[in-house]
Amino acid sequence: MSNTDRQEPPSNVVSLAAHRFLRERKNADTGYALKIRKLEKFELLQELLRYDDIVKRGASDPRVNLQATLRAQMLMELLEARAELTELRSLAVEYKRKLATRLYAQVQNIAQPKPI
Repeated sequence: MSNTDRQEPPSNVVSLAAHRFLRERKNADTGYALKIRKLEKFELLQELLRYDDIVKRGASDPRVNLQATLRAQMLMELLEARAELTELRSLAVEYKRKLATRLYAQVQNIAQPKPI
């Protein structure tokens, strides 16, 4: 099989290495997950605003930005689980979808080899 016969993987496929990296990052942040479980709802919303500030500042390090996205996902999962209003639950679900898309793009960006 020659190099010209080799096909590129579809753009919506995450490499095994990227998946492992993401899993390791999530596991490394268990302390944060435990911390936010102790917070009240208004404190969770404050934490979400902190995440939003990090994104708006546009952290130049993609790994820092990735960590912020992972933490925001944890926040949304917790808000969804604790939501008493259907509207808040729906908002958390929708935001989680957007975060998943953002996370996918970040992982793809990190996984791509950079030109020298």
